[in-house]
Amino acid sequence: MRGLIVRNTKTSLTSTVLVTWRQHFPGEVLANGTARWYGGSAEKPPAYEYKNGSSIAVGGMDKSTKIMSSEYDVAYVQEAIELTVDDWEGITTRLRNGRMPYQQLIADTNPSTPTHWLKQRCDCGDTLLMESWHEDNPVYVNPDGTPTPAGEQYLGLLDRLTGVQYHRLRSGLWVSAEGLIYEDWDPSIHVVDRFPIPDSWTRWWTVDFGYTHPFVLQCWAEDPDGRLPRDLHVSAPGRGPRPGHPPRGDRGRPRCRAEARGR
Repeated sequence: MRGLIVRNTKTSLTSTVLVTWRQHFPGEVLANGTARWYGGSAEKPPAYEYKNGSSIAVGGMDKSTKIMSSEYDVAYVQEAIELTVDDWEGITTRLRNGRMPYQQLIADTNPSTPTHWLKQRCDCGDTLLMESWHEDNPVYVNPDGTPTPAGEQYLGLLDRLTGVQYHRLRSGLWVSAEGLIYEDWDPSIHVVDRFPIPDSWTRWWTVDFGYTHPFVLQCWAEDPDGRLPRDLHVSAPGRGPRPGHPPRGDRGRPRCRAEARGR
């Protein structure tokens, strides 16, 4: 059997799920040679390798070459909302090792927006959503329903959250923030690192004059695949067209050079 534990980035995987894994992984399994830790190589990802030939590889989708070049029977994704649908579907194509009666992709996640691709897959039946609550966790709640000391502390912290954070992280609801216009906005997808804008890309300007609402100018650049990174945003209140110069939709190149702004 070949398994995979994966998250959006290798760094986040190392500092979260692998910490929990090592806390509960029987030390005697490593001590008596039943399993060993393999640190990885240029061709293979890090993995726990068992004496019977089974292995559990670990990795992040930010450096996915090695994990995507292997085949698995079971893959576990932590915090699945961090992945893109392409990441998810890419992992499914690796489930073809054939050593088990079935191959399976499983995941855990906190809720996001109701329009998130993962929730949409669940709603249409492509993925099975099995809801669980903090009260189901024996670390936080005793069998009689009373909180454990750890539960009193952690659930008390969640109870003090407000708004969309409370609904998602405490109540387990897939909800959008109030007043949010772009419900599919995801900084991990829609914010990119700075890069020089090629002169060959078509430039687009969008202008909205306003007095009650701020004047807004946005400058966009269209790449060969039709994607539009925004390289400039200007807003100011009380700005409108000068008399005799009505607003006009226009397309052209900015007078100044700019670079894509991001993290």
